[in-house]
Amino acid sequence: MTSEIPVESEAVLAEPSVNTPGSNAHLQSNMRVLGTHGKLLGKVETLEHDAATGQLATLVVRHGWLNNKRTVVSANRVKWVNADSVILDLTPSAFRQLPRSAMM
Repeated sequence: MTSEIPVESEAVLAEPSVNTPGSNAHLQSNMRVLGTHGKLLGKVETLEHDAATGQLATLVVRHGWLNNKRTVVSANRVKWVNADSVILDLTPSAFRQLPRSAMM
């Protein structure tokens, strides 16, 4: 069973090339992270910002059988943000190829 991307009229397009604070204002911890075709990839653990500019740089996504894996995703992979989900332009296979983050 797969999770489908909810169709919401309030969906906000995240501008990955701009990444102004306003364009990612709705991103927050514990949001579901979905890949292409609505496949559930995990949940947002943390949002990391560039120290010099304050712009969103990466998301750390917690996933795995016991939620014991963390993967770093560049902010430019964010396609959409809606009320409860972040949609990435990654397939589950491409997501698994991204670098892992060390456990804290």
